[in-house]
Amino acid sequence: MFKRTMSVGLTVTLLLTSMSSITVNAVTEEPQSETKLLQEVTEDVTGDVNDDGIFDVADVVLLQKWLLAVPDTHLANWKAANFCQDDRLDVFDLCLMKRTLIYQWQHEEENNEPPIKAVNPTLPSIGTNRIPVIAVSFPDYAFTEENVSDLLQQNFFGSANPDDPQYPYESISAYYERASYEKMKLTGDVFTYTAEHPIDWYADDDARSLVTEIMTALDEQIDYQVYDSDKNKIIDAIAIVLPDETLEIDNDADEVPDWWAFTTSVTNKQKYDGLEIGDFCLVVYDKSDCTGFIGKMAHELGHAMGLPDYYKYTKDNSFENDGLSGPAGNELMDEGRGDLSACSKLLLGWLSEDEVQVYSGDSQTFKITSMQYSPSCILIPRNTDDGYLSEYFLIEYITKEANNASASGNGIRILHVQAEVSEGKYGMGFKYGNHSQYYDTSNQKQRVLRLVNHYGYFYPGTRGLQYTTLIDGSIEGFHWYDEEGYVTIDTGLKIEICGHQPGPDYEPSDFDPSSSSDNENDPAYIKGSTYEIRISQAD
Repeated sequence: MFKRTMSVGLTVTLLLTSMSSITVNAVTEEPQSETKLLQEVTEDVTGDVNDDGIFDVADVVLLQKWLLAVPDTHLANWKAANFCQDDRLDVFDLCLMKRTLIYQWQHEEENNEPPIKAVNPTLPSIGTNRIPVIAVSFPDYAFTEENVSDLLQQNFFGSANPDDPQYPYESISAYYERASYEKMKLTGDVFTYTAEHPIDWYADDDARSLVTEIMTALDEQIDYQVYDSDKNKIIDAIAIVLPDETLEIDNDADEVPDWWAFTTSVTNKQKYDGLEIGDFCLVVYDKSDCTGFIGKMAHELGHAMGLPDYYKYTKDNSFENDGLSGPAGNELMDEGRGDLSACSKLLLGWLSEDEVQVYSGDSQTFKITSMQYSPSCILIPRNTDDGYLSEYFLIEYITKEANNASASGNGIRILHVQAEVSEGKYGMGFKYGNHSQYYDTSNQKQRVLRLVNHYGYFYPGTRGLQYTTLIDGSIEGFHWYDEEGYVTIDTGLKIEICGHQPGPDYEPSDFDPSSSSDNENDPAYIKGSTYEIRISQAD
């Protein structure tokens, strides 16, 4: 049976060549030595060496760094890692720690944490989150809107309204409430701040010094505790909004704005009201394109929840917004528009086990509704013993509804997912994400997400134009990755699109019911409609 929560493939590279064990004193502010006396520490949660009340990947990474004597690495509770119960910490404790964590993920049915937790995001993807939004003016660039706080309050936290001219981008909170099927709700507060220095002063460290300045200056005004929804002693996320005119700054003349939207974290560990700063998302306010601003900030908050970019990075670290090309390729984490894909929603924990139909062999027939209507998709695993942080195909039905209201078509799309995670330069992350050492800038090898659909067209397509109801080994993208990372291994399967049934409120009219183009543009036909999909062994 396909496991819903999986082994994350903890790629913990131990650079221990001559060091087989280290006896430790885990409670010390001095550099680690090979032999130290043990001190008594109160044991709380097994494995919780950082003493944050939770045993997770962060504890595994911390112990590894401690064993490697990485400077400024300290164990708040060494005894929580004493898995061998021999009053010493070594690589054997680390191995048992990893094994225990993996077992916990695979076998605790009550553990409903989303798979994305494996990459340690700071903004929870489930529950009600409250974030601070800070509109920042500078001595040389300032907001000219007198009501900027009211505007941002509406842009971020306004109520859902399908009649709003900006729908589905009437507000970020409305977008995410629809995308998550009400599993994630966003609330917050808007503040204004004027920086001490001109804007260029903050460019060298990607505004980290700006965020630290803001947090310190507003410390007396804000109770930061209200922005830690999961109580892990980290501020979930901070939204920084810059004035419209800053988008024109291009000091390096590379034709890319210096203050393009981005998400990152501060490097210092300074605390405010006892909390460290989590990710901060910075976006320039665009008064001429409010929907674009909301889409960009929603994209950046997706990063704060752990999602990677799906667009392509090139050798010079520039990007092209065509990771998922064509009309079937809309995805918030690619172009910054459209709904999130089944892949993103699966990783964020927005799909329950019974909403993900798993192909298990032989010939099986499935029915799926539009992901914009209700959560429903099909998963084809490469290995049935793996879970959501691995390689698999997802089949989803996409319609021009809800967050895809501005999309250009309806139909079936097939996604090739490679969601393995490993430890990288910035901690745990997607092994084939854009910032990983394993990322292939030629874009010929593994990526977290690829679109199988030929030329980006929806299946089955329009009769007479790219129309197909059969997807098999003749489709270049419908292959597994080989050992070199290329898409070459035949799945041995075929996918047949067997039928399309209208929604429950559809009433046939006098027009020709066989005209798929008319049906495709009839909202009553589309809403609640279903596709029948058969998966079987190829002939």
